[in-house]
Amino acid sequence: MESHPSLRAQAAAFYSAGWVAIPLGNDTQGFPKRPLDTGWPTLLIEQAKSSAFWPSAKGIGLVLGTVSGGLCAVDIDDVEMADVVLAAFQEQGGKTRVVRTIRNRLHVYFIERTPSPSTAFKVMFQGREIGIELKSNGTQVATHPTQGYALAIDLPPMAVPTLAAAWESIARKVGAVEKENGRRGNYPPPFRSKVEEGSRNKS
Repeated sequence: MESHPSLRAQAAAFYSAGWVAIPLGNDTQGFPKRPLDTGWPTLLIEQAKSSAFWPSAKGIGLVLGTVSGGLCAVDIDDVEMADVVLAAFQEQGGKTRVVRTIRNRLHVYFIERTPSPSTAFKVMFQGREIGIELKSNGTQVATHPTQGYALAIDLPPMAVPTLAAAWESIARKVGAVEKENGRRGNYPPPFRSKVEEGSRNKS
């Protein structure tokens, strides 16, 4: 029996928007973030709809990039910075879709004109080093209504020329400075036979 009865209904809404929604299970830390279908990077909407894994889903994910019409997200891996970024968007009337994550961090969604490779890097914010991920092709993110995820701004994702440009605009608004040696690591392939220590969120 599905642990969250609204998952299939929300998946249908995502499919209507042109986004590939996939069923998620719990990861090794007990968070509902792990794709149940190992073929998720290349799933099309019709294939995702008929996934045999939906009845056992603990959460719902969105496959980003080309398969979802350029859907992409800035992943801010810090609670305090997430608070500041969310407040900045709220003060400007929202402008785009924003989701609070299970650890109270932030995914800020956009539609990218030409989907880009996903990257990860470090920035300095209020004297601390913080991880930022620009998630597009080759990645997926857990999202609302997965338990622990909350829709902070319920608007369509804003269209942007590039995800990098969208991030740079956010960084200027909140005073985040990218580290000189922090740029920019491409994501590894989604599945590997061995995952190095510290690479949980990158594979």
